[in-house]
Amino acid sequence: VERLQRIAASISPGTALHILREPQGRIRLVIGGEQVMLSAPRLGEQIRFERTIAEDICRFSYCGGRGVTVEERAAERSARLKSGWVFGQKTVPTYSSSDGLRCIFDDRRHLKLKKNACVNLVGEIRLLAEAIAALKAHGKTIDWRDLRIDPVGWGKPQKVTYRSNGSFVRLHLPSLVRVESIWRQAIPWIKASLNGRVAQHVINLPDQLVYLTSTIKS
Repeated sequence: VERLQRIAASISPGTALHILREPQGRIRLVIGGEQVMLSAPRLGEQIRFERTIAEDICRFSYCGGRGVTVEERAAERSARLKSGWVFGQKTVPTYSSSDGLRCIFDDRRHLKLKKNACVNLVGEIRLLAEAIAALKAHGKTIDWRDLRIDPVGWGKPQKVTYRSNGSFVRLHLPSLVRVESIWRQAIPWIKASLNGRVAQHVINLPDQLVYLTSTIKS
């Protein structure tokens, strides 16, 4: 209650408000960078309760007709990052982002292709992290050992199972579904991101993965 009162007192005309549409139709409010979770008096009415709040807010401001999806939220965050190549005489080519994700390559050939492959992969890692954050914000438990990404057909969103009981969400992860080792090695980075920390994670992208991801996006 004290936290909600503090957030309410901090709201001003310039305070940023995000209404996020999450997996399974849930809605999360982020006010001034802080997540606000609200519980309905009756558990069975939770989703309708949240949507009513979002609709009431939208009556006073333009919301574009709906909340922001986790895909849009991840894309928005990626757009705010600083990214670029790092070259050195004694180091391999590295494409680095300010959120700590870096891709390294064996040589300087086909740099545009390698950059695109890196951008695609780290973008999907950020999307996975955003979806997991949304699930945790609604009290969902993530069974990290049981986390998996399964293909469901060409052009369709992948099935991301996050619980040992089979609970899952659907996300567009066409690159990650083919390179399990890449996203599993990124789990420590995802956990750090969930806790609001900037961690460093290096992704080694050999040529075969570069050409694979470029084929997926073509």
